[in-house]
Amino acid sequence: MAKLYQNTAEIRSFNTKKIIEALRFHEPVTRKDLAESLDLSFATVSNICNQLIHDGFLLETESEAFNGGRIPKLVAVHPASKYILGLDLIRKDRIKAVLINLKNEVARVAEAAVPEAAGMQDALEIIATLTGSLCRSAGLAVEAILGIGVAAPGIFSKESNNLVNSTNPIYEDQPLKEELERLFGLPVFIENESNLLVMATALAGYGASKNRDLIYIYCGEGLGAGIISDSKVVTGSKGLGGEISHIPIGEAGFECYCGHRGCVETELTMAGFLRKYHRQLGKEPCLTGEAWEEFVRAVAAKQQAALAVIHENGVLIGKLLAILINIFDPEAIYIGGITEKLFNDLYPAIIGEARSRTIVSSLHEISVYCSADYEQLIYQGCGEMVFTHWKPPLAKA
Repeated sequence: MAKLYQNTAEIRSFNTKKIIEALRFHEPVTRKDLAESLDLSFATVSNICNQLIHDGFLLETESEAFNGGRIPKLVAVHPASKYILGLDLIRKDRIKAVLINLKNEVARVAEAAVPEAAGMQDALEIIATLTGSLCRSAGLAVEAILGIGVAAPGIFSKESNNLVNSTNPIYEDQPLKEELERLFGLPVFIENESNLLVMATALAGYGASKNRDLIYIYCGEGLGAGIISDSKVVTGSKGLGGEISHIPIGEAGFECYCGHRGCVETELTMAGFLRKYHRQLGKEPCLTGEAWEEFVRAVAAKQQAALAVIHENGVLIGKLLAILINIFDPEAIYIGGITEKLFNDLYPAIIGEARSRTIVSSLHEISVYCSADYEQLIYQGCGEMVFTHWKPPLAKA
């Protein structure tokens, strides 16, 4: 059922957002063409565009293509008129802050280290200092920021408004949204990295049908899935939709922090790959960034111990994909995160296992792709999340 707007101010706010959305990723157009594409009156579009030009959201230019007579005026989004502040809190040892413009382009990035013994209040102080410096360097006042998007290492519970099941203990069961809104005085929206990644991937429009049904698997310090079904991100009734970490298909016997063994996250993360690799070598596990780079080099050098892990985890990813394919029937699946450099080596085992376990594989080809530059996608996901929720202020028509 379509939403009913109560008054003229709400209708104008809705149409204002509609106009900005129509112009964000497109070339400049005339007011007449814009009105026709949005099925709005020319007077409505012209009036709102004039106000948006006055407020700095839009730019007006003259068309270079005309056949005499009056030169038509074109309108376009002014990308640097407003920004979204993004926070990447996924890693335990660092915090990243980014400024994203109205075209969802990453304009500036800054980061700060997080001490090993840091707690929630320490993290908030680091965020305040980092974002303050970032905004000052860009010459931005708070009025230029529409809101804050947060990439969270866990699940944002709709019931408690806290972060739960987090791979970063700093934020576990903490009122992160409440604290950040108190700190900034701006609306804050929080989502796990996998949902942000799938949102940004769909926004990029990969595939002929713009990915109405898409899955993104993220492997990093944790494991997650972002799922779009019929153009909507699957979040579930409490925010737990797409939670795959504890699917019990692991066979290595590693104990999970949930207290069980066999959770798939224990094997398809950086720690999981490294535990298996060092087990192959007969060594005690070392879970550092340097150890990971050593493993990546061993795979590139085709060392047997590393390739054994690649095959084993490739098969496990294939099993996981088969479960998701049989439930959601996606058009495409993207895999990103720390596995980007390993994708070509993992792919044969992934696709072979997924095809063998898909119910009706003859109906369509299973399309599995490597997602490049997942950090950039996370930032863009933060931007899109905030813009989706943002509403232009109500004003008199």
